Amino acid sequence: HFASKSPLCIAPRYSKARGEWVRIERRATALARYARIADVLSRTASRLVHCHDGGGVVDESCVRAEWPGAATTCALSGLTVVIHESGGREDIQEGHPPVGIGSGGEVGLMQLMPEYTPALASWLGEDERKTLLDAEPSKRIAWARSNLLGAKNLSKHIEVGLRALARARRSCAGKKLDWRYGMFSMYASGSSCSAGDVATNRVSTYVKLEGFNRRHALRVAWPALAKEAGIACEAGQNDSSNCA
Repeated sequence: HFASKSPLCIAPRYSKARGEWVRIERRATALARYARIADVLSRTASRLVHCHDGGGVVDESCVRAEWPGAATTCALSGLTVVIHESGGREDIQEGHPPVGIGSGGEVGLMQLMPEYTPALASWLGEDERKTLLDAEPSKRIAWARSNLLGAKNLSKHIEVGLRALARARRSCAGKKLDWRYGMFSMYASGSSCSAGDVATNRVSTYVKLEGFNRRHALRVAWPALAKEAGIACEAGQNDSSNCA
């Protein structure tokens, strides 16, 4: 968060990474934000895998994702990516410069690459999608920042991220690899089904998440995992004083 004008807020501190004064997000505010992210992950996974909202209401406009198995595995995969790509940080969710945007233009909690995001945005019409895919990189970056950053765009951001995971999983299907290892490798590297420790660490996090009662995993796992050193600070761009 940037420093608030309110005299009742937490005292700001100077961030060398940002070159300005900032304040730490309050615990209660962060937990409420995490809960919303978890809820959107769960609902979006149900919609993309089963074309309903998790409560059995069918979404007639849904474009189903090709995801084998339960929606829970899709949601947990998404949460794993959020934890390792951004640590769930508010400045990355909102895209606050200079460290809220990836060095390659990656945006948001799941660090989506602008070059492919239009192809996975199901709400776009074919003409608009083609225009964006054919456009200069700067225009795709601008579109991604306008449409996939911030709390107001959380559902769209999560949808594109989960579709990217489904595509990564398909890309590595048929290989003699744990599907999670191949998927996380392709998602992180963009070109390989074997990304070494990067993928191994993410599989480990996924297994920990899966170990919780599945009904409550997305709501209780994140705070528990955040206590483990390093999980929220994997991304090299992170300002370590804000991690975990």
